[in-house]
Amino acid sequence: MAKIKCSVCSCAHNVAEKNECDLNAIQVCPCKNCKTGTPEDETCCSSYTETRH
Repeated sequence: MAKIKCSVCSCAHNVAEKNECDLNAIQVCPCKNCKTGTPEDETCCSSYTETRH
């Protein structure tokens, strides 16, 4: 099984000590109104859930 690597500490699905996402799958969507051609600007994880502190 493939692992989803993630370092977004503000996401509730992030397992910081493993640098992984605890979901089995994620949805990646294009960012709205952004056409720069660079991956970090063009895509985002739609499965993101903000961590509650």
